[in-house]
Amino acid sequence: MFGLILQSAIFKHELSVWLHRLNLIATLLGFIHVQLISYVTSIHPFMFVFYLYSGIVLISYVMSKVRSQLGNTRGTVTTNEVLAPNVQELTITPQQHHQLNLRMGDFVFISFPTLQGLKEYHPFSIVNPPSDDSQHIKLAVRGDGDFTKLLSEIEPGAPVKLIGGYGRYHSFLEDNDQNQHIVMIAGGIGVTPLLSIAEGSPNRQISLFYSAHYDHDLIYLNQLKDWHQRDNFDLHYQIGRYSEDDVLNHKLHDLPNNTIFLISGPAPMIRYWKRVLKKNGIGNGQMYAEEFTW
Repeated sequence: MFGLILQSAIFKHELSVWLHRLNLIATLLGFIHVQLISYVTSIHPFMFVFYLYSGIVLISYVMSKVRSQLGNTRGTVTTNEVLAPNVQELTITPQQHHQLNLRMGDFVFISFPTLQGLKEYHPFSIVNPPSDDSQHIKLAVRGDGDFTKLLSEIEPGAPVKLIGGYGRYHSFLEDNDQNQHIVMIAGGIGVTPLLSIAEGSPNRQISLFYSAHYDHDLIYLNQLKDWHQRDNFDLHYQIGRYSEDDVLNHKLHDLPNNTIFLISGPAPMIRYWKRVLKKNGIGNGQMYAEEFTW
């Protein structure tokens, strides 16, 4: 924990990115150094492998840079509002929404090319399910690092670049029976991708167990309470994590045969629930989790 605080306070993210770029210089110097060692260059099989490997690395690096430039979508920040203490809600309108290939539960990488300290790409989960009717993307971001803390200063109209979507929540759901009961376990800001899935799956049987450290960390409660009026949406929320009995003994019929689990939150919470679920006969194919760490 002290290391994370020290890194956030002293070593800003963009500084760490530039420090990592020094590896490029070190790699180049290493390549040149090999050329100057005559007894090494005389070993032709080694030099063949060395040049081949160096060429593959160079081509891969160039291709990744080209893809990051050609594969992004431009957009504009439509709104930027305080959702809760230390949590910003950004609404972004992409210029070409269809290029993002978003699915519910996905996350996107965003950057703000004109704003100092916000030019590097960072990943954030989408809150709203993507659809042709909705041409905007909604993000809820907690200010944990130097990048996220600067988001509160972004004005509507600021240009943004997006890459995505990424994630496996949607694929996981498609790989399982569409009639299975979905149990969602969310911790803190980790609820964001699950909101997208819950709103985009109005016909699925869903139980959400949502916890946070403080009252103000429980975001979108009014929306969740509205969904609770649906016959097939069961909402539970509290301060502090749920116990094994709180979840597994609550209206879960035919466990484990007809239930799948989506988990999203801090890494310790995910590790705990994976152990609990496996102990209760839930296989790896019946659970999927994404960590929210920084």
